[in-house]
Amino acid sequence: MLNSIICVLTIGYGIKQFLNSRKQTNNHDAIAMLLLSAVIVGYCIPIGHYTLPTVESLYTKLYKPVSDYMLEQLKVS
Repeated sequence: MLNSIICVLTIGYGIKQFLNSRKQTNNHDAIAMLLLSAVIVGYCIPIGHYTLPTVESLYTKLYKPVSDYMLEQLKVS
């Protein structure tokens, strides 16, 4: 529920800021705002099984093999 609210607010705010930046003929800021909104929406509502990485998932991918190796060497189960 909270993800949906954040997603809807981000889409609305992103489009509003994109249109305002385009009126001021500042295309770089408009494109940056659109990309930032897309990243936030990507975190809020993953499509299929694809989700953007979080800090926890990166730590798991980096340190899980090291942790498994250390536990194996120490013979801890």
